[in-house]
Amino acid sequence: MIGTGNSIGIGSGNGLLSNTWGAGEELFHNDYYVIVLEQIGGDFLRNQITREMWPDGDEGRSLYLWQGLNIKKPSGNSYYNTKGGGDPEPDTLWLSLETSAQAQGSWSGGGYFVDNVGYFQLDVQSDYIFHIALKSSDEFDVTINVVGQSTSIASLVFGSSAGAGIDYVLPRDGKWHAFEIPVSDLEAKGFTPGWIYDQNYLEFLLGGVSGKSLEMDAVFFYNPNASR
Repeated sequence: MIGTGNSIGIGSGNGLLSNTWGAGEELFHNDYYVIVLEQIGGDFLRNQITREMWPDGDEGRSLYLWQGLNIKKPSGNSYYNTKGGGDPEPDTLWLSLETSAQAQGSWSGGGYFVDNVGYFQLDVQSDYIFHIALKSSDEFDVTINVVGQSTSIASLVFGSSAGAGIDYVLPRDGKWHAFEIPVSDLEAKGFTPGWIYDQNYLEFLLGGVSGKSLEMDAVFFYNPNASR
């Protein structure tokens, strides 16, 4: 097992900005490559974002649900304690998923994809951090694949408790838990930064049981050695 998640504040950011939303220390650096981040957090980082990686059809980036998954309205607030509302919009809200009946006895999964027109360079260094916040109340293993150049993959397994094959423990208490993973750890598991061309760049696998939910927010790379 590599480690466990560390929440910033109580199920949200640490409230450095206001009483309505909290910005964690990880938002006060630079050179961000952002995959998932609700709108207010994205606006806060606007001048520090090197590469937008969230879905944008005009830029050739899409979110695909391959099998056994539905997007559902988020529960509660985002990782940074902002409120969700209305229909889920993966390009402006955090991602909320639920396994469907199709997953039962089979599998479920999806991912973020860029085509051969919108390709980009993921120019992160070994000392950069991959940050991800997850929330669930259900007992099941979650696999997050961080995909680099030429579909090189670091596969991260988040279990509800420590055990064989589990990289990180995600408590199933319905609260947000953040994980800060050095890119050097991803490289040790097979990930290679570089050009992302006509391929997935983040994948999620939620197993083969229906009715399991997962929320995902604040998914980005950043340079911890640079300040705003």
